[in-house]
Amino acid sequence: MVDLRVGRYTILKRLGGGGFGEVFLGEDPQIGRQVAIKVFKPKDENLIAFATSSDEEGLEILRARFLNEAKILASLENATHIVNVLEYGELEDGSPYYVMPYLPHSLADELGKDVFDVKAVQELPADQRPRALPLERSLAILEQLLKGLAAAHGKGLIHRDLKPSNIMLTDEGEVRIVDFGIAKAPDTQHSTVSQLGLGSRNYMAPEQRESAKHVDARADVYAFGRLAYRMLTGRLSVGRFADPNVAVPELGEPMNALLLAALDENREQRPADATVLLDRFRAARAQVGEQANDSDTGTWVGEGEAGVRDELKPLRARIAEVIGEQGIVREKDWPGLRALASIADLDEKELKQLIDEVIRGDQSLAAKHRLVKALHHEVQRKGFELDDEELSSFDAAAQSVGWDRSKVKSLMSYAPGLNAGARAAAAGNGTRASQAAGLPLKALAAVLAAVLVLGAGGYGVMQWREGQKMDAAAEQDWQVAQGSDTIAAYEGFIEAWPEARAVSTARERIAELEAQGQSIVGQVQDYLNRLDYRVPSSGTLDLRTESAIRSFEEAQGLPVAGVADEVLLEALQAEYRERDEAAWSEAEQANTEQSYVAYRESFPQGQYLSQVGERIDAVRQARLAAEAEAELARQERAAAEAARQSLVSAIQRELARLGRSVSVDGELGPGTAAEIRAFERATKRGETGAASESLLAALQAAARWPALQPGERFRDCEACPEMVVIPSGQFMMGSPAGEAQRDDDEGPQRQVRITAFALARTEVSFAQWDACVADGGCSHRPEDAGLGRGDRPVINVSWNDAQEYVSWLSRTTGEAYRLPSEAEWEYAARAGTTTRFHTGRCITTDQANFDGNYPAEACPGGQYRRRTVPVGSFGANGFGLHDMHGNVGEWTEDCWNESYRSAPADGSARMSGECGRAVLRGGSWLSFGRLLRSANRGWGTRANRFNYAGFRPARSVAL
Repeated sequence: MVDLRVGRYTILKRLGGGGFGEVFLGEDPQIGRQVAIKVFKPKDENLIAFATSSDEEGLEILRARFLNEAKILASLENATHIVNVLEYGELEDGSPYYVMPYLPHSLADELGKDVFDVKAVQELPADQRPRALPLERSLAILEQLLKGLAAAHGKGLIHRDLKPSNIMLTDEGEVRIVDFGIAKAPDTQHSTVSQLGLGSRNYMAPEQRESAKHVDARADVYAFGRLAYRMLTGRLSVGRFADPNVAVPELGEPMNALLLAALDENREQRPADATVLLDRFRAARAQVGEQANDSDTGTWVGEGEAGVRDELKPLRARIAEVIGEQGIVREKDWPGLRALASIADLDEKELKQLIDEVIRGDQSLAAKHRLVKALHHEVQRKGFELDDEELSSFDAAAQSVGWDRSKVKSLMSYAPGLNAGARAAAAGNGTRASQAAGLPLKALAAVLAAVLVLGAGGYGVMQWREGQKMDAAAEQDWQVAQGSDTIAAYEGFIEAWPEARAVSTARERIAELEAQGQSIVGQVQDYLNRLDYRVPSSGTLDLRTESAIRSFEEAQGLPVAGVADEVLLEALQAEYRERDEAAWSEAEQANTEQSYVAYRESFPQGQYLSQVGERIDAVRQARLAAEAEAELARQERAAAEAARQSLVSAIQRELARLGRSVSVDGELGPGTAAEIRAFERATKRGETGAASESLLAALQAAARWPALQPGERFRDCEACPEMVVIPSGQFMMGSPAGEAQRDDDEGPQRQVRITAFALARTEVSFAQWDACVADGGCSHRPEDAGLGRGDRPVINVSWNDAQEYVSWLSRTTGEAYRLPSEAEWEYAARAGTTTRFHTGRCITTDQANFDGNYPAEACPGGQYRRRTVPVGSFGANGFGLHDMHGNVGEWTEDCWNESYRSAPADGSARMSGECGRAVLRGGSWLSFGRLLRSANRGWGTRANRFNYAGFRPARSVAL
């Protein structure tokens, strides 16, 4: 902007903008208050067309919407949660603007950016990473947001661009919705300033992405659902997203169901508007439980629930130390861990998640954890006592993680639920006190075999096995390995018993399982590539494949494991089938060669591939048949067009022969159509303006152009005034010296010859004038001054305006329309009479509309209506013309002259004299009675408009 001021406000800086406008930070120099100023400044014609959803709409449409937005916001000033409009105005160049309170903080500041790629998240500063809000904070903001939306929807206003940056927050944390109403250009990422746009795609309803035309309040309902999901979970509801109560169990089923209804892809299934949604939200909120710890965890997507932030490193180290020492977290360890967790801003739930993550991330810790869990389970099941034989089953697993028998016995002493006496017994050499069944031998052995694999890889196992009964023990372990039937179990067996007879069988089974695993990995990679994840087809689970698996699992809302197995393969196949079926359905719907080829290229292993060739052939045959049919139709149209042009040319030649001014070009243009209608009127045929064989025959049969008859009434077009043919004749123009109340400019009286012409039966009405304006023929739309429109005579039109109207009639009809000359007007008004009025010596308010308080001399008084009356309200004169006296004065063609000296005697207009003024005849609704006399003359400046002046057109005719 050139000026650094908008209205009385000083511009401090630009806050933001888009394709249609700018938002500035301003300050009132008198009171120092800062405000946000939104200025309408479109920059791109293509964006204007896109935003209005029509190439024909444009700048004025957007400007009107901008003003409408300000008006509606102003009408919502009592809606607490919608930003107020403080002032509206226009810049010197006409650009509108309005002023709002400046709110520097938005919901986007609390939620962080909508970036959910792991690498992109890691590159962001911590304060910009996407995060969730506490449950109660989220619900409070959402209820305020719904209150504001309900007020807007109640006024018929749809926001169309709900997103975090358009939800501003006051210093007290209250919601204010901004950026309503104007058509917008799409943006890809919300920002922290208000922008003019079609809507953020992160929060846009599906129907809004397709077209800006078909948006209603349910689009705002969908955007609300997206916002709620983002606030509660820290994520966007993309793809097959998990229910919100998965991330926030305390949300409850009623609120969960309501948010899913708002997020329904089918808008028919969503709540109708924010008012309906608010009622249901309040009912659901009453059933929401309290969070165990409602603090802002600061977690973000893509790094696990706790992440790997620097402040977590001491906590992770302490967890590893505790698990490495005793396999589990004991009650005495929790206070210290909780203290470290509070420093890292983790609640109890997140601490437990972090513990599980640390254990899963280290094989040695996982082995110790599983060993202790199995040991404690046996202790609890066996009555808190294990004898030496039972303890021996744990020795190998213990040695694999670096523990001995004494360590195992000490680990027994703090099994959950162990009382003091039992704890002492467990730590000593007590005997079995209970015969309760423990883990089945096969299951316990499987757990311990897994510990062996996870632990030290079997080192020390052979030392323990020395002195045992080798064959019996090896057979028992072999049964355990077969029961587990995993590569790890078989490898553990081979390492423990390298000389056993079953080793070769174990190796064969390992090879089979590896082949099966490689086959599954290969199939997984195949389907990942089909789904555009781009991984190598190596058959091995490399880092790229594992990362792609995790991405797929996250997108599908599956537990994220990164493992290639049958469950994953089935999910991949199901997703591919779904996409395949959707693509085939789309191809069938389009039913074109291109759509089927596109399907074949996108789904080379698709289940419908065998049908592609057949469908393409069918489409091609249908296309060829359609092309042949179209060609035949084209030829028929060409023949018909040639015949039509030949007919039109013949008609044009006949019209020219009869003296009409037309071009013989074979085209039925406006000029030719007007001449056809004129012939049809003159011959009493129905007016069509169309070419036909019967019309051609009638023209050929006419020796000359059919003449109109005096007194005949006709209309040259539907919107044209009805005309009356005035016969030729001669009359004494002006008033005799002895006429009462005459003026000097009415003489000298003289004889004038009049050639036949046509004159409008009534004065031109507002409806007839408005038709000219609507068609572009008249540039001025006059006010009615409170006298009425429709069939009342048009007023507030100048002589120049009347010329526009008659020119429009001439162009529309092809006839010679004009204003009547002053002589023609008086001839038509007298209609053969020589008295003061065509009604005789007097005229009354029952015969004309004038000020009856002041009748003509020696005539009775009457009413004063103080307004015009509908045209044709009073009886016609001898020529069939209405309202030649009173109602409105009528413009004539002539320049003003003070007398009739040197005036033409042939009835033509006098176009010399004071031509800045034109003659007005007939008197009006506010005239005294004497001014209605047939001979009375008046004048008006051609450019001036009066509430008592109108006109009636004349037209030349040939009789």
